[in-house]
Amino acid sequence: MSQEQLADRAGIERKSVSRVETGAYSPSVDRLWRIGDALGLPLHVLLAPAGYTLHDAVRPQSVQPAASGDHARSPA
Repeated sequence: MSQEQLADRAGIERKSVSRVETGAYSPSVDRLWRIGDALGLPLHVLLAPAGYTLHDAVRPQSVQPAASGDHARSPA
């Protein structure tokens, strides 16, 4: 997909897409959301640290689901 196509799908300017790609611009969460939607990617994938693969960003190895009811316990 070209920058122009992405910009059109996301409803933003092509220049903004270019600046995001090169790191010259840190977009707002709203713009990131629009870019992710245009690419068919959830926001957390776009916010993953550099070097992560799509697989890592979707389900990092270090994140384990909490056991049922753990969120209600107070620290010991």
